Amino acid sequence: MLPAQNIDLHPLRSYGLPYGGFSHIICRMKTTIVLDEERLERIREMAGLKTRRETIDFALREAERAIRLSRLIKSPLADDEFAGAVDPAYDVLAVREREKPSRA
Repeated sequence: MLPAQNIDLHPLRSYGLPYGGFSHIICRMKTTIVLDEERLERIREMAGLKTRRETIDFALREAERAIRLSRLIKSPLADDEFAGAVDPAYDVLAVREREKPSRA
């Protein structure tokens, strides 16, 4: 039989933190990818962004938004999920009439 070993398995001990210690560990991973440089530049200019990173973040957010919208369209909400979403006294025609520009 092997002798018992005193091994500390707590992950924060290796950073010198006690069990109750606080720490913020931020992991960022750099990735090398091949991009369509012309498309990236076009999107950057069209969106009015300054950096490549802003452009890539923008593209990822827009891709996520597009996927969420397509999923919503494919599986619309049930009628009971719309309950209370719109005030029953809301009159869209009256609102449109009030917002119509006057012709002078």
